[in-house]
Amino acid sequence: MFALTAEGQFAFPKLGGFAGIAPDWVNDNVRRIASEQLGNAEHVAVVDWHTGVGDPETFVFLCFHDGDSAAYKRACAWWGDEPIEKGMRRFDEFSRPKFRGLLIKGVAESIQTDNVTGVVIEFGTYPWTDVRNALLVDQWMRYGPGEKSEADIEKWRAFMLEKFCPSEEGWRVWALDASTAVHTQAIEGLAKL
Repeated sequence: MFALTAEGQFAFPKLGGFAGIAPDWVNDNVRRIASEQLGNAEHVAVVDWHTGVGDPETFVFLCFHDGDSAAYKRACAWWGDEPIEKGMRRFDEFSRPKFRGLLIKGVAESIQTDNVTGVVIEFGTYPWTDVRNALLVDQWMRYGPGEKSEADIEKWRAFMLEKFCPSEEGWRVWALDASTAVHTQAIEGLAKL
């Protein structure tokens, strides 16, 4: 059930978890840019940033390369075995989701190489119940019944933004510092290849 929920659904655009029926303009543009700018690269690192999953001020590393692949081994070497394996242990009690549309996969397909090393990293923001409520509010704002006043729209947008990008200065400083360290590790890893 977890895998099904995480993968999204593809039949009902107005229901939660809708994952689309075709690539959108972002997907198309990322693939085009990757092909144009990275087509001759020997190795590429991709860090796909997200927020909302995990405890506040923690990272969750999700590496979707096969566990015995060179890309998985590079990811572990660059960012550490423990963070990569800890992130993937989140799926131990569930079937590993078969995500479609991963940025890392799209980049690899666009440049037609196996030498793409990537991770999805989730910045923890608020407890999951708060984040889930923000997702439900988003669903209601888009498709829910009833008129929504400008004041309501503004209030609920601010609520959603806060749950995915906390306004607290300490969180923002932590996020910038931590992301700089992750990018530095990727650059150093690429330099050693």
